[in-house]
Amino acid sequence: MLGVIPAKLRLLKVEPLAASVAPTHLHILTSAPNGHAETNAVVAKLKQRMSYVCSSAIQRPIWAGGMGTKTVRTRDHQLATFRYIRDRQGSDALVWTFRDER
Repeated sequence: MLGVIPAKLRLLKVEPLAASVAPTHLHILTSAPNGHAETNAVVAKLKQRMSYVCSSAIQRPIWAGGMGTKTVRTRDHQLATFRYIRDRQGSDALVWTFRDER
């Protein structure tokens, strides 16, 4: 199921770098779309796809209202974000990085 995230992002012309899915939240690090409006559109389409994929297994809504986005401006910030998503999500999270495909 976690593989849906990078696959959908690539269909939307966004390169995924890392993702984690936990029972209460989702983190994604990608190449940046052009601005917040495009980011919001990408996230909305991703949530729609994830809801469809999960609908047979989970018989309730899986997304809370709202979301937050942050712009990564430096290489150090990118690396820290990547490590946070990869290493600090807890034992109940599913984690994917671009390195998993090598």
